[in-house]
Amino acid sequence: MKFIKKAIKNLEKKKDTFQEGISYIVPDMFQFFPYQDSKEVSKHNLQINPYDFYASGLQYIYKRRSTRNYLQPISLLHDEKKNGGNWIKKAFVYSSMVRTSSSYDHDQNKVMEVTNHDGFKESGTFLKQIFILPYLKEMGIDTLYLLPFFKTSEAYKKGDFGSSYAISNPMALDENLYDPMLDEMTLEEQAKAFFEACHFYDIRVIMDIIPRTSARDSVWIEKHPDWFYWIQADKEQEYALPYYDMLEKLIPATKKHMEVVYTQEQTREFLKYFQYDPKTLDEKKYKELVKRCKEENTSLLDAIKEEFNLVVAPAFSDWINDPQPVWSDVTYLRMYLDNNDLASCHVANDHAPYLLFDSAKSSLYPCQKPNQKLWDQIANIVPYYQKTFGIDGVRIDMGHALPLPLVQQIISKARDYDPNICFIDEELDIGKAAASKKKGYNVIIGNGFSEESRIQQGKLKTFYAKVPTLACPVFGYSESHDTCRVTSKPGKKDLNIMLTAMNLFFPNTVAFLNSGQELFEIQPMNLGLDCDESERYNLPESDPRYNKLALFDPFYFTYNDYDPTLRNMLIDLKDLRHDYIKELHSKSKNMAAIFRNEDTYALGSYLVKKDRILLVVANTDLEHDHEIYGNLEPLKQRFDRQFTKLKDIYSTKKKTIPSILNHDHVFLPLKKGEVRFIEII
Repeated sequence: MKFIKKAIKNLEKKKDTFQEGISYIVPDMFQFFPYQDSKEVSKHNLQINPYDFYASGLQYIYKRRSTRNYLQPISLLHDEKKNGGNWIKKAFVYSSMVRTSSSYDHDQNKVMEVTNHDGFKESGTFLKQIFILPYLKEMGIDTLYLLPFFKTSEAYKKGDFGSSYAISNPMALDENLYDPMLDEMTLEEQAKAFFEACHFYDIRVIMDIIPRTSARDSVWIEKHPDWFYWIQADKEQEYALPYYDMLEKLIPATKKHMEVVYTQEQTREFLKYFQYDPKTLDEKKYKELVKRCKEENTSLLDAIKEEFNLVVAPAFSDWINDPQPVWSDVTYLRMYLDNNDLASCHVANDHAPYLLFDSAKSSLYPCQKPNQKLWDQIANIVPYYQKTFGIDGVRIDMGHALPLPLVQQIISKARDYDPNICFIDEELDIGKAAASKKKGYNVIIGNGFSEESRIQQGKLKTFYAKVPTLACPVFGYSESHDTCRVTSKPGKKDLNIMLTAMNLFFPNTVAFLNSGQELFEIQPMNLGLDCDESERYNLPESDPRYNKLALFDPFYFTYNDYDPTLRNMLIDLKDLRHDYIKELHSKSKNMAAIFRNEDTYALGSYLVKKDRILLVVANTDLEHDHEIYGNLEPLKQRFDRQFTKLKDIYSTKKKTIPSILNHDHVFLPLKKGEVRFIEII
């Protein structure tokens, strides 16, 4: 733990410099260690000397370390048997963005600041993120899915921070995550201390890579302007996708549809925006421009705009007639150096490289000449983070839209270093689970965020009926960083509790919790999926986070003022889930529960051990109590069992009526939205 040790020394040097009269407040969940010098100043709020407090917490970890190298993947740390990344099946994943998850209003002035007037960072940092790890571990979290923590765009920022997905340099860290309290450590060293702490707690870390797009001010432009698409700078403001009246609204870019697109005059006009990159146009002039900008420390992009009248083209949706505007902060990377077969029938071979729906969806439209140097650069990203920080898994953003050979190159190169690294496919269509598994992925994202909460439409039942049959697991989740908050939907907290409890125990799912979900947060982090603009205004105007989105703006969670019901439930169910985790992912040891025809709101499953069976059952009606009857006959026949007694293990509701075993049936008087756990012997 070289870097945690270095952080301790750095903080201890400075603890006597903390001045009296300065207020530095942390939520009490930060204090996972014995510490006498904190003072409770309000509900869940502690006043501390931050240098002494953080040094003491790190010292608590350091004293309990082993001699192992914590900056390697856990599979190598524990010398695990080869499993090809399938450890993810048993994981409980927590999605987190560092700059938000450990953000806090330390001076309590009710103003959201990156750095407060005392010079302390209020947005999240790698140092502060260490102090939420025990909080997560207590809930049963064993895997941290980190949203991008790379250097982001400065030129085309959305919001105060800019999107964490507008990455200007995937081989450098986000400077916003640096904590000035550790002024003797580099940003990379601070990150290493964080990763050491994660692996000390046996928490695996999954990173997000974004290989299809890049910030429009990417550091790769200098040496490789031909990896990007360029348009005339004086036409940038009018640059917009054509609308095709003869086609329906929001349709996929199938070959049938693209044949229509390429024959239209508005397509030909749109392609006129695109120009060759500046180096191809005039290599000598371009090299002189690069040299001059370095000497004068000025912007290369500004110089290109002035000298060549060129800017990098903004990206856009790969769906035809999508009403959303172009994505002003990112561009698509040029995956191929030639045109696909369909495009070649309509566009001259010497036309400047251009963007259209097919080039954005290169998985469906492969070409003959891969941009291999770019592919190699992309494939080197994951191994760098494996070797430097010990990354355990990867989610490939929009991997289903990438050329399959590139996906295979990324996965293969990473598994050369760690055969057990896990890969997550951002595939929303659960019908494509088998295809994702064939590509080398271990789990797909799926569409639980949209299906689970649509109970009245029957989508929850349909989703849970399909998932156990899939070729690979799917995330069990009701919200993510891209969706609206489940607690903001009809049913609110009851819906969140019910779905979270079910997702912990449903066969062939990987339990997934979005950051802040355990606090019943209602403000979305982004409006990317299944959302509308009205979700921006879920909070009262008096809240500093009103109209703010965590993916773009300074944001914090209410660690000092929240309902602990869901968090307590997760703590209560942690050991029970661990006991039945093998049965969750063995099709021979689980089956759907059968109920009477009239029990339309009942949903459940059996997890079968040799000596006992766990029945997990929910009343998905959030407005009415129901008396539900579970039919045990199919269970008896399949597993050749006789049942003599049952025991109610846990319920998400208080003061429940006990379950009753009656021959071949279980009588279950369930409250509205209740999830009950019953062991049958």
